[in-house]
Parts: sequence; C-alpha cells; structure tokens
Amino acid sequence: MTLDGWRPVGAVDPRKLGDARHQAHNVVQWLARMALSYKEPADDDSHMALEWIDADSALVTGEIAPELVLEFRIPEMVLQFKEGGKRVTHPLALEERSPAKVEAWLLVELLHRGVDRQKLSKDLPYTIAGLMNGDGVDYTHEGNEDALQELANWYANAALVLGRVSEENAALKPGPSPVRCWPHHFDIATLISLEKGKSEKARSIGVGLSPGDGYYGEPYFYVTPWPYPEPDNLPELPGGSHWHAKDFVGAILPASEIIERKMAGEDVDAFLNAAVSAARKSLDA
Repeated sequence: MTLDGWRPVGAVDPRKLGDARHQAHNVVQWLARMALSYKEPADDDSHMALEWIDADSALVTGEIAPELVLEFRIPEMVLQFKEGGKRVTHPLALEERSPAKVEAWLLVELLHRGVDRQKLSKDLPYTIAGLMNGDGVDYTHEGNEDALQELANWYANAALVLGRVSEENAALKPGPSPVRCWPHHFDIATLISLEKGKSEKARSIGVGLSPGDGYYGEPYFYVTPWPYPEPDNLPELPGGSHWHAKDFVGAILPASEIIERKMAGEDVDAFLNAAVSAARKSLDA
C-alpha cells in the first residue's frame, strides 16, 4: 500500500529547522490573535485551532467574519486575507517586517473589510519562548527558504497521515477530532476520544506532529495516551520509535529516524496505527 501525497523530506536536516520554526511559530501567533479577537470562544480553545490547506502550504483561521479568514503561507512567509475562498488583499511578505508593522497592516485591512478593528487584541492566553513584539525585531525569510519549505513538507505529511488515522479510528466513540494545528505549541494533531466526560478524566489518545520543542530539537510524531499510564510497563513499539516518559508519556517517532530509515508515508501510517493500538492497550491495562 502506498500513500499518495507524501512529500519528500530530508532536503534539510530536521535538526536544523530551529530558526525557521521560531519564525513561523511567531507569525502563527497573529492568526491566534485574530481568532481570539473575533471568534466565539470554545471551552477547549478550538476556536484558535488552524486548518492546514495543502495546495497552498498554508495555515488558516476559522471565519473571523462571514467568509473571511487569515492565511499564513509558510514557505513564502506571507500573510493574506481570503474571503469566500479567494484572496482579497495584497499579500504581506514578512521579510524585514516587524511585529508592529504586521499589526498596522492587519488594522488597515480589517478597516477595509468592514471589521471592527478595535476588537483586535495582542493578548494571548499562554506564553511562548522568544515571542517577537514591537518594532525592534524583524521576521526573516531570506536564508530560511529551504528550511521553511521543509517545515511545510512536514506539516503537509502530518496532515496526510493524521487524516488517515482519523478515518481508521472513526468507529471509536466519541472518536477523533478534526486534524488541526494549535498555535500554542505549533503542533498539528487529532484527539481520539475514547469516552465522554471532562477532558481531564476521560480517556483519550492524542496523535500528532510537533515541529520540535524543548524535548526534541526536530519534528516528531507522537501518540500520547491519557491519562498517562505508568511508564514501567508499556507495550513494545516499532523500530525507530520509543516511549517518552519525562513530563508526559507518549510514543515518539523523530524526523531523523524517518529519514535515516527511508520511511515513506505508509511506514509512518503503520507506526501511528501500531502506537494507537499500544496506547489503547496501555489504557485498558
């Protein structure tokens, strides 16, 4: 079985995507601010969740006004508004643009779209390391072109295999959530709910891709059972992956292992299926 749509990866060492990830993570916070300012709040913060649009290698908000969304095209480092699926503003290339200049552009475009710009808030309900603010620092695309494209390829591949995970576990109830990117940790994921109830108690399995973080300095796929099982007696995982047990418990498949083992999309899909089965086994133990 082959998985159509899997993008080639490895043109850039996954352990050298840090600056591109930092830049893109910061830009994504503007999408989060738009969602926080204009969308109806949801208890699970899903109003901030972003959709991956594969054809554009872009993340987009939900509707912030009727048919109006903000998109961020990662490889180009460009922001643009879309209305009714069509781009309706000039693109804002972020090279040598400061956060203050981005804010000014957003305010002008909101005014032109008839959206109350007074509602736009820069506040975020969380903190991220190295958050860029003000006019003293600029976003940088130049020199990061290849790394940003590689980062986009990882998100595209994640959206592809996570979509399959969602389909393959659709019979479970309540079942998988939509595949979405979460701006806080910048991961793209689905949550397979195994029972109803409050999220802090109900059993579930998170399946996703992190672009890299304080635990792993490269993209990695993860499968995390909840509540976390005891790490001393976890089921065996496929080669190349391992159980992580510091601060959280999850099956981990790093990008470097995928590249070194020449894994294709169907191999990653097989890992995720095996890890979901192992997670369910750990929760039933």
